[in-house]
Amino acid sequence: MATGFTTVLGVAFDHEGYMYVLENTTGNLFPTPFTGKILRVTDEGVQEIASGLFLPTAMTFGPDGDLYVSSVGFGPPPIGLGEIDRVTVPPVN
Repeated sequence: MATGFTTVLGVAFDHEGYMYVLENTTGNLFPTPFTGKILRVTDEGVQEIASGLFLPTAMTFGPDGDLYVSSVGFGPPPIGLGEIDRVTVPPVN
């Protein structure tokens, strides 16, 4: 079990059973670009996998073992800025 997360919009599990948490915004009360994070929960604690994400809204593992994150899924115009970013997952230490 892990606590202390904010604005969680997604959870995914890798093939080893580790949980990954997607935070939309960190350190702010309102959605803020470039403050999103992906965190991995292990027996040793919480590890930061990626930071500086632009309003991420969802994530999933691909068949290659990398995480795919949808970003800029909402926010001010112009509409259509959404993107999918690939995050290479480092091995567990």
